[in-house]
Amino acid sequence: MARTDPDRQHLFVIAGEASGDLHASALVRELSARDPGFRFSGIGGARLQEAGLELLHHSDQLSFMGFAEVIRHLPYLRRVMRDVRVFLEEHRPALVILVDFPAFNLRVARIAKDLGLDVLYYIAPQIWAWHEERVTTLAEVTDVIACVLPFEEQFFDEKGKTYGVETDARFVGHPLYDGAVPSIGSSAFRDEMLLPGNSEILALLPGSRIQEISRLLPPMAEAAGILRQNRPELIPIVGAAPGIPDSVYDRVLVRSGQKRAPSVPPEGGYRPEHGLHLSRGCTYDLLDAARGALVASGTATLETGLLETPMVIAYRMSRLSWWISRRRVKVQHVGLVNLVAGKRLVPELLQEVVTPRTLADHLAPFLEDGSVRDEIIAGLRLVRGRLGGGGATARTADIALELLGDGTSDSSRGEVI
Repeated sequence: MARTDPDRQHLFVIAGEASGDLHASALVRELSARDPGFRFSGIGGARLQEAGLELLHHSDQLSFMGFAEVIRHLPYLRRVMRDVRVFLEEHRPALVILVDFPAFNLRVARIAKDLGLDVLYYIAPQIWAWHEERVTTLAEVTDVIACVLPFEEQFFDEKGKTYGVETDARFVGHPLYDGAVPSIGSSAFRDEMLLPGNSEILALLPGSRIQEISRLLPPMAEAAGILRQNRPELIPIVGAAPGIPDSVYDRVLVRSGQKRAPSVPPEGGYRPEHGLHLSRGCTYDLLDAARGALVASGTATLETGLLETPMVIAYRMSRLSWWISRRRVKVQHVGLVNLVAGKRLVPELLQEVVTPRTLADHLAPFLEDGSVRDEIIAGLRLVRGRLGGGGATARTADIALELLGDGTSDSSRGEVI
């Protein structure tokens, strides 16, 4: 029999991508520490599951990129949405926490509000990039929007007034400010990789989805080869995405005439002729040790920026998805690090412009000591300063407890700066 009143100890969480899974898992752990009696269920990945989330569906099955890919998977997405509706009707959790993933989560928010459930949206939908009129929808289907980018709170306030609605949007800071921290340090990372003393690292971050990796890793790998012609000490290392097996990288590299290095560095240390090495579980150490990086547009650009690593941003999608995006996107920059900076701090290469030669040519100046590299690093430090300081997860937990009626936001944690 379905419940008629909300279950005060039950929280429902949805995070649909690797970055959302990371930030949502930190929030679940924070809330569990505040009240060990909380139970969590919903949709997420390995990190949320480890944090104690009972999975209704795994987020890996929902990780589609672009309009064309979503259309092909609509029957499955509808089935998942139906499962979510039935679960919320039967279990009536006290709070629905939706993390990023707007195409799916905005529909879930509507279902939750129709059922009379409270909704906290953590990591606001980027409607400032397109569909600003959806501020009316957000006002209807959310109780609080926890914003992680510094300009979003003002955007929601101003656009709400424009469209005659009121949103409760609060800038909590970005969780990456606390999270993007090396675990062992650049020196220990180099030792672990058995790198030669005179070597430099080039980090390759081709994304967290199979489609992204397939489209971006080959030109990134070839760009690394071009850069090595003038900098033979440069060693490319791929930051492998959670949940993506080595076999995916193997298939992509084989198709582009390349190979992956052994998982354990060979005796005598890693050398480029062994192939591209994958680094798992230590992306921040990789970025901290890297001289420069080629990075897929997305959260990884902020992670790279927080570690002050000069980068070039790249992105490719299907032709249909690109055609639609070109007609809908309203922002001047696609890279989050550039959006926070408010200017084109680092290059953005999109679609057919993403070639090995253009990637190499744009990154090469950043690898040289001098004013160009110094200016990029100084700009990345300013970006870090705009992300609100630490404590984003704790502030978001405060909001969740406020909505649950378990207290108000803890002023002792300080304001976001």
